[in-house]
Amino acid sequence: MRQKLFTIPIFGGIDIYTYGTLIVVGFLVGAWWTRRAAQKRLGIDPERTFNVGFAILFLGLLGAR
Repeated sequence: MRQKLFTIPIFGGIDIYTYGTLIVVGFLVGAWWTRRAAQKRLGIDPERTFNVGFAILFLGLLGAR
């Protein structure tokens, strides 16, 4: 796997790394799937599941540091 996915040539170059990109894509797919499943199967408000997902992401990153 490539460590650096690509570079955005703004302000001297901003590097976009593969690992971080895959973390974001995984979170968004998981949040979308959870939101859809909560609405269809459980009757839970989809907005609430998205808010809980962001709280879990924030606390997970905070705990990892």
